[in-house]
Amino acid sequence: MPGHASLDLVGPRSSFGQAPPKLHAQYRLLVSHLKNLFSRFSTPQKWATVLTVLALVAAFIMARTAASGAPPGGHTDAAQDAGKPSESARETHPSRGTVVGSRGQPVESIAVGGAPTAAQPPADEGLFLGPMGTTAESFGFESRGEGVLRGPSSLEMGPNGFTVLDSVRGELRRFAADGRPAGTIALPPSARHVVEAVGLRDGKTLLFERSESGHGMLIVDATGTITSRIPIPASVANDDADVSRLIVRGGTIYAETNGTGPLHAVATEAGEALPGTKTIDGVPTHDDHFLLSAGITNEDEGRAWINVSSRATGAHRWTKELRFADEATAVGFLDDDGHGHGWLVVLVGGKPGSFVDAAVCFDVLSGAILASHAVPVDDPPWQSFRDYSVGPGGELHALRRSTKGARVLSFACGAPGR
Repeated sequence: MPGHASLDLVGPRSSFGQAPPKLHAQYRLLVSHLKNLFSRFSTPQKWATVLTVLALVAAFIMARTAASGAPPGGHTDAAQDAGKPSESARETHPSRGTVVGSRGQPVESIAVGGAPTAAQPPADEGLFLGPMGTTAESFGFESRGEGVLRGPSSLEMGPNGFTVLDSVRGELRRFAADGRPAGTIALPPSARHVVEAVGLRDGKTLLFERSESGHGMLIVDATGTITSRIPIPASVANDDADVSRLIVRGGTIYAETNGTGPLHAVATEAGEALPGTKTIDGVPTHDDHFLLSAGITNEDEGRAWINVSSRATGAHRWTKELRFADEATAVGFLDDDGHGHGWLVVLVGGKPGSFVDAAVCFDVLSGAILASHAVPVDDPPWQSFRDYSVGPGGELHALRRSTKGARVLSFACGAPGR
């Protein structure tokens, strides 16, 4: 799209091999020291020391595992691996963060772009939806200080247009594909703390609400009338900030936790609450065939990973690593269009003024990188995960806000292979 910065794929593609197990020597040295230490103690002191050391070693291993950034485990082939122990789809060396594929095979590592200049909020690009203000066509907005605005959010694309949530005014604003207003649904006064809206079947809308008194989900019909109130179990999220976004697949509502954490089944589309104990490690594709997952391999080195596996069998399909020219701060968005296009958005940048969203389109089946773009960020830059949506044609759409108004930017993707 003219005017947008593109993150070209540059440099040779390389593969990472297995890192040498350097920790074995450290373990032998530790055991030697422990033997010398135990020889100085009486029997009761020895047992107390053994228990203390075991607790410290267990804590050390757990911390290493949590910090490794490794993607979920998987099988390369469900039939071939039947009856065998499951192997990790990727392992990360504690010091290097090296990516290793299923069964120890190297993972393709792709350099994405040069050093992208931090994209500035667009002045004239995209579809202009309306100004911020108090008139009928304006969006409500509130300043939270330090340049942070509360205003239009939660972009939801559909086959004939899109919806934007105006949380300040308590409205769902509908637009045609060309940006023309197509109607407004007023939310009831009791739903004025909504931060996310997701379209459901039969014209209903799922809302995520948070306030000082708590958080939960609402379902409203086409007139804005509340048809269901559904709590989010405390076991899933004690704080509303733990819920990154709500995802609906196959009649089930999932709460995505902590950015790229597991998805918890919290309700059905019919409004029936679920306990949240059923989880899946990835975002299901819209055709329900695959699970997409992503994370940061090494933040300082600007490295992130994408993993695709079969939802039915758990068989690992592919893992790729992306290398960016600046720090990879967080995964902001991961989704697909149901027709082979997947999108990963990573917040890249190491200091204020340098942040940019790196949007990468990939072929769900093969893992081929089809396109990449530099997308301007809002303030604060890490609040954009609810403002992206993948259109039915595989394009990525981003809602962007400023004091002048709201716009939708669109980014094209190539055709996936078959």
